[in-house]
Amino acid sequence: PLFEDHPDLGGFVPLPPHGASFFKGLFALRRRLAEGRFDAVVSLHPDPQVYLAAWLAGIPQRIGYKEGWTDWTLTRTVPDRRREHQMREASYNFDLLRPLGVAYRERDEERLRAAIVPQRAARETLKQKLEELVAGRLRHYVCLHPTAFSPIARWPVAHYLELARHLRARHGVAIVLVGHQQDDPAHREFRAGAQTANLPFVDLTGRIDLAELAWLLKGSLALVTRDTGPSHLAAAVDCPVVVLFGRVGPPYGPTRWAPLGHNVEVLKSRATRRAGEGRDAFFRRTFAEIPVAEVYEAVARFLPQPASEA
Repeated sequence: PLFEDHPDLGGFVPLPPHGASFFKGLFALRRRLAEGRFDAVVSLHPDPQVYLAAWLAGIPQRIGYKEGWTDWTLTRTVPDRRREHQMREASYNFDLLRPLGVAYRERDEERLRAAIVPQRAARETLKQKLEELVAGRLRHYVCLHPTAFSPIARWPVAHYLELARHLRARHGVAIVLVGHQQDDPAHREFRAGAQTANLPFVDLTGRIDLAELAWLLKGSLALVTRDTGPSHLAAAVDCPVVVLFGRVGPPYGPTRWAPLGHNVEVLKSRATRRAGEGRDAFFRRTFAEIPVAEVYEAVARFLPQPASEA
């Protein structure tokens, strides 16, 4: 949904769905690649299924990182420098393009920008869903995304609720909750806390796809989230984003994973590991110690001034 309508792409071949049979997916992908009659396949991440499918499809140039048992399928292997954690992930991708003559200077990293074009039809389906949920168009809203792949490394939901109260009281903005799974513990906790505090919000958790989320973010005053996929999506559609990094060193830190964009505010934890402190406890604390006041100030820079201060 983020690339099918992109004007600079000649086509889009989705990978086999997660959980599908390896060999069934392999031969389906081989067929799609053979039909494309491509001159080259560049794999931005080691994937045995992609490596084998490109080889079986007879594509002349097959470029990728050394992966292990399927390296022999590649015509050109590239050393994987990503573990250095010295640049953005996007910059490391150019190592794989260099064999095709694509030049890149590492000092140009800050000029990199993500380029996506969400499906046009998704704008209309989003409008329809908002009509059903809020009886009209959302205006002056901030999106909150409290979930993350890790159940441990998250900014506490209580912090999100406090931030939402400040944003409502001082700026009068609507609060929109976004995420993938309705039953995620963070979202259940946010709903319960908002109900207890009589805090109004719009819950779009699990109700919209990626393209609809892109259009939603495009109209949002800001997004607050951990370093998750939606943070990169927001930056790609020029939505101001406040990204919370509790884990700041390799391999998790912003040097490699901060979103590419102009309106990106990165807030890093200043917590250090205590003697005898377990990994999970430390990860929780790194996020918990990012102050709500600091996050509010970062978001407020993207918002209109409160009427009392205008």
